[in-house]
Amino acid sequence: MIVPYTPDTAPDYVKRQLSGTRLRQWVDVWNSAYVRALEKGASHADAEASAFMQAHAVAGVRRRGDCSHVRPAVFEKSGGANAVPHHPELYA
Repeated sequence: MIVPYTPDTAPDYVKRQLSGTRLRQWVDVWNSAYVRALEKGASHADAEASAFMQAHAVAGVRRRGDCSHVRPAVFEKSGGANAVPHHPELYA
């Protein structure tokens, strides 16, 4: 599988906030979270949303304003600490 991000192809707002080791950390977390979610049966959109949330949290990325690119993933089957509450009215 081809990984979606490298330090050179990370989103611009991420590259503005991170460099060096922290940028590589963001990329590593994003790619591994994305692949792991797909392997668990998540859709591409949910896997991407989960990867953004995890990578941002680990590397400390802050995004102000529009966060429409990050949609919380709903893992109805997973439960536990990684479950995201399902509130469809918030994402309509």
